[in-house]
Amino acid sequence: MKKVNQMKHTFTLLTALLLAPLAALHAADRGAAQPVAGAEITLAEKGQAKAVIVLAPEASAPEKNAASELAKYLKEVTGAEFAIVKPAEAGGKPVIAVGPGAAKAIAPDLDLAKVGDNGLGDDGIMLKTVGQNLVLTGAEGSKRGTLYAVYEFLEREAGVRWWTPDAETVPGKPTLAAGPLDTRYKPPFLYRETFFARVMGDKNAAFAAKLRLNGHFQGIAPESGGHYDILGWCHTFFALLPPQTYFKGHPEWYSEIGGKRMHERAQLCLTNDEMKQELVRQALAWIKKNPAAGMISISQNDWHGACQCANCQALAAKTGSQSGVLLTFVNAVAAEIEKQHPDFLVETLAYQYTRKPPANVRPRDNVVIRLCSIECDFAVPLTAAENQSFYRDLQDWKQIADRLFIWDYVVNFQNLLIPHPNFQVLGDNLRLFADNHVIGMFEQGDGYNPDAAFASLKTWVLGKLMWDPRQDERRFIQEYLAGYYGAAAPGLAEYLDVMQKAVADEKAALPCFNATPKFYTPQVLTAANQAMSRAESEVQDKPELLRRVRLQKLALQHLLMITKRQFASQQASVPGVHWPGGAIPKNGDVWRRLIG
Repeated sequence: MKKVNQMKHTFTLLTALLLAPLAALHAADRGAAQPVAGAEITLAEKGQAKAVIVLAPEASAPEKNAASELAKYLKEVTGAEFAIVKPAEAGGKPVIAVGPGAAKAIAPDLDLAKVGDNGLGDDGIMLKTVGQNLVLTGAEGSKRGTLYAVYEFLEREAGVRWWTPDAETVPGKPTLAAGPLDTRYKPPFLYRETFFARVMGDKNAAFAAKLRLNGHFQGIAPESGGHYDILGWCHTFFALLPPQTYFKGHPEWYSEIGGKRMHERAQLCLTNDEMKQELVRQALAWIKKNPAAGMISISQNDWHGACQCANCQALAAKTGSQSGVLLTFVNAVAAEIEKQHPDFLVETLAYQYTRKPPANVRPRDNVVIRLCSIECDFAVPLTAAENQSFYRDLQDWKQIADRLFIWDYVVNFQNLLIPHPNFQVLGDNLRLFADNHVIGMFEQGDGYNPDAAFASLKTWVLGKLMWDPRQDERRFIQEYLAGYYGAAAPGLAEYLDVMQKAVADEKAALPCFNATPKFYTPQVLTAANQAMSRAESEVQDKPELLRRVRLQKLALQHLLMITKRQFASQQASVPGVHWPGGAIPKNGDVWRRLIG
């Protein structure tokens, strides 16, 4: 996978990952005794503000941004101007206290600890009515909690929705009341990332923050709390020790395969001490350039080719798995890094030939394991019989790894432009991960085509589920379709159901490499085309909604084009089936016709 070019704003992972006990990672709506929640508060009445926003003088940049965002959207909702003042300037009005400093000014006994069994961490939130005042805050010293509390409030109480970077719903409510509220919540996943185009890079950073994403590719600026950065991201062996630089002088540093040292489609010789010393030197040089990142990837290349030398084979036999060879090496590198950077974490992959955990090696305290599900069948949950091998590896890694990340796949790499009907497993899989001590999620989707095959819908649903996997993904899907596609929603919901049912009826596998799925029969494509046409007809008089529907129709039309010849012989033999594709269009005609 190639990196996205972006200016990165980073911060150290130490406090969030090393100091937070695992039991606290899954805390939600719990805590020490808090002031009793107050009654409903009228924030605006007939377009006039009845409260002021209070921000402490020492408020951080993210907290100031949170107050500005709150004032901006409350004005759009109510039409009222909400002043942002210091606690001493409230003038006896009800206040909306934004951030821990302002919150403590009206309720000094609030528990806003960042660490500890009940700590909120960098992302946890509190929404609380205290008397006639409202508290919207994160923990003291947190990076994103206060901004997330504001976004949670705007969604829950004001009805604001952000669908894409350039599409949102802001209802008009000249009179707006809130509460009573008493929410204390910490998301189960500290690291939440989707590799979808709509939330990647600087230009989409504001939207990514609204979805409560905080991963490597999200590009979120410091004033919105920043994002995690992993030096090298992944598959870093040859980035650290490029063969063009080192192989000629040190072939013994690279894999021995079939009795020959090689670097094409190969790895490093992980039992070579001299190679390890040079890799450590290069890794420390990376860290020196970006010491605030907090994490570096020391991980295998994106192919097989493990070293078969006698020493590596002996270690694999001793540890029971190729992951034992890798983890022994990564632990040694992490020990050296810790000497100079005790707060730094070292990430590595449990991927393909290293997915099975070792028998007698544990990750060091500063090592993070990222377990990858690339071989799985995504037509069924990861707990299903078809995925028992991965599920067993997850359970075994959980026993030895205190900081387990997941690299999950929600995309069809073989063809990004055709429908990939996997919505039915998204919620189940994220709930599985949350229940198994996973603290970081990377959902790999389509990072290149913003609207292909309902990519925007998947982006939104995954963001919501990673923030709170207890929620019902079906409700999120319905909400998004209605909010973003308007009257076309029932037709699009039917279209999605047709595609999902096709997979279930055929008991078909849904891998993340699927060139031409055989469950897309003429009957399925006929029904899908009819549903899409109904969706299109419902918004014929609404140009923007029609454009959005037609962008989704592109995926179906592309599928029709590549399957027409495959099923051409069946057209006459399938009673009642009208092939929906018509004549195969000439170059570009279908795209111009659909987009208009």
